Parts: sequence; C-alpha cells; structure tokens
Amino acid sequence: MLAAPADFAISEQAISSGDYAAALQHLDTIRCEPSDALCSLRVPSMRGTAYLFMGRYVEAESAFRAALVLARAQRQSRRTIDLLNNLGTVRF
Repeated sequence: MLAAPADFAISEQAISSGDYAAALQHLDTIRCEPSDALCSLRVPSMRGTAYLFMGRYVEAESAFRAALVLARAQRQSRRTIDLLNNLGTVRF
C-alpha cells in the first residue's frame, strides 16, 4: 500500500506500546511514492527505532545508517542530528 499519515501513526503506536514486531511487520507493508522523500526517510528510521528497542543493534545500526544517507541527501539537518544521536545510542 502507498504510505498515508495513518500508516506511520500505526507503527508509532506499536513502538510506543512495546509491540516492536508488529511495528516492523506494518513498516514492511508501507510503500513510498518515489517522489515522497520524507516517507522514504521515515521507514528506515522507524525500523531502526524498533530494532533498537528489541536489542537488535546490528539491524538498528543498518536501518539508522540507511536513513542517515537519505537525511543528508535531503539536507534535513534536524533529522540528521537525530539519526546521529540514534547511532550513538546503538554504538555506546
């Protein structure tokens, strides 16, 4: 399905409630329009958050790094900072 704001809300709710597997499962169903740069950035970022809370640090780092590449390409400084912080959390 193509991404809608409600899709991210469902994944965020699952992460907030500790149902990380459900969040990852739902994120797998989200398809971003090629022109929707923000959507393309949010999916790996949220995936990284879910993996982080699951203690799956290798997957979390990979997802955050993928999102970081996109954030830098989009010149999204705030998201870049957040992702660098997330990577620091994973690494240390």
